[in-house]
Amino acid sequence: MWHLCANHLNLKPDSIHNCYTTALGKKLILHNAEETLKLNPPPKYLPWVTVNNEPLFRDYSNVIKYICNAYRGNSKPGACKTTSSIPLSPSLCDPPNTKFVSP
Repeated sequence: MWHLCANHLNLKPDSIHNCYTTALGKKLILHNAEETLKLNPPPKYLPWVTVNNEPLFRDYSNVIKYICNAYRGNSKPGACKTTSSIPLSPSLCDPPNTKFVSP
């Protein structure tokens, strides 16, 4: 399923797979798992996306809006200068409502 989502978003599945299966990829996954377990409120499902420690819940299509609203730099990134959001197909890229279970 992730191959379909990667292709839909014009990402290279081979690059993702290579990262995931390398030692560095495994190290990054473990680090992210440790950071995820520290979140407050704790995650209820994955992916659990936060911006400035505030969960977005399942409002993934507006992630750019949340990031741009939180951005405090002098010059807004180009993505913040448009009003469009990332076009995601809920049937393709949204995960099922999976409960988070800590290891």
